[in-house]
Amino acid sequence: MSPCHPFSFLTLAPQPHAPRIIPHGVHARLGIVLLAAALLMVVLEIFIPSAGLISIAAGLLGVAGVVCLFMHSVTWGSSACSPWSCLCR
Repeated sequence: MSPCHPFSFLTLAPQPHAPRIIPHGVHARLGIVLLAAALLMVVLEIFIPSAGLISIAAGLLGVAGVVCLFMHSVTWGSSACSPWSCLCR
C-alpha cells in the first residue's frame, strides 16, 4: 500500500512517516489524574452513603489509570500495579 493512499492510516503495519497523534507524556499525566480521582472517590465513599456505587466508579477509574500508565510505558504501569498487588493478596 502506498503512503499516499487515502486510507493508509488504517493499516496495522507501523508507518514511520505518520505523525504521532497523542503527544508524549499525555498518558502518564492522565493516568496519574485518574488514580488521584480514584483515591478521592474512595475517601468520598466513607462520608457519602451510595450503596457502593462510588466504590465501583473508583475501581473503574483506578483500572483506567493503570491502563493509561501502561500505555505510557511498562515501567510506569507496573509501578502503579505494585501497591494494588499488596491489596489483592
